[in-house]
Amino acid sequence: MLDNYMGTGIIISLISTGLGAGISLLSVYLNNKFQLRRDKLKYRNDFDLESFKIENESNHKYRTELLQNIERLNIILGNIENSISLTTSVIQSSNKLSSEEFDKKYLMERVELVELESIAIAYFPDLFDNIRRITGAHNNNWGHQRLLLETDIETDRKSYSSLQSKIIEISNETNLEIISARNKMISKSESIKNKYIA
Repeated sequence: MLDNYMGTGIIISLISTGLGAGISLLSVYLNNKFQLRRDKLKYRNDFDLESFKIENESNHKYRTELLQNIERLNIILGNIENSISLTTSVIQSSNKLSSEEFDKKYLMERVELVELESIAIAYFPDLFDNIRRITGAHNNNWGHQRLLLETDIETDRKSYSSLQSKIIEISNETNLEIISARNKMISKSESIKNKYIA
């Protein structure tokens, strides 16, 4: 009987140990499975958060870049507006600005006009037609203002007055183009600010 009891005890002990080990293994398996699921979810959440941060930062940089280019366009347009105004024409004539000095000034302004066109092409293509008309008017103004600087008001008042009238006409036409371009830029600026506000 003792042999029978010992044999049964060993069997029960083996079953208990096996069952305990099985439960432990099952517990480890389930724990690992849930941990893997949690890790995948955490990884996905971390990935989504980082993607959102990168996209948000990229949008912020792009928004800033667009607004800086609008600001640069406006500054250049202001410089052009001033350079072809009647006031500037009178100042240059009164100071007897030489043709050579005027040509140097014109060539420096051309650099800004190229930048103006480049920004329009790269960022705001719908402004390009306005910019081309402004560039053409600037060139036209240069020709007339140069002739005005070479004309003596005392000896040729008629030519001087005719040139000055043409400069006023060019200035007025250019101002209309500048106003049109600025209105488009204001609209773009508002749209950019509204679109990229987080």
